[in-house]
Amino acid sequence: MIKNLLHIFLVILFAYAGAAESRQLAVPGEFGRIQLAIEQSENGDSVIVAPGNYPEAVDFIGRNILLLGNPEDPATTVITGSNEQRCVNFSRGESQDAILDGFSLVSGVAEYGSGIRIANNSNPTIRNCFISSNRAAYGAGICVMENS
Repeated sequence: MIKNLLHIFLVILFAYAGAAESRQLAVPGEFGRIQLAIEQSENGDSVIVAPGNYPEAVDFIGRNILLLGNPEDPATTVITGSNEQRCVNFSRGESQDAILDGFSLVSGVAEYGSGIRIANNSNPTIRNCFISSNRAAYGAGICVMENS
């Protein structure tokens, strides 16, 4: 009886562990925009972005995910604010497991942090990124505020 219960417990445990595996979401292959992929992601997932120009505002929306462009040549994978909006936002308590890696962030416009805004107890990891030609009253490249 105990062996059967142990066996059932192990089957359930391994089934749950398999369901918790991280996924890779592809942009533009699977999703047309980076933000759409982020919205469909879960903590631990990776959003893999092909080289190209992405005119959009990217918000991690509290997800602790890897957003991966081209770490070897960030100039090939560009998030642009198109002189209308911020490039990347971390403001919902993201941890160091929220990773931005391998992007150029250009032409962002915002009052605070037009390239990257980090706020509200967020602590993301930013690697291999170029941040240039952004305009803001405070922190045109990166603005870190509100206990972050």
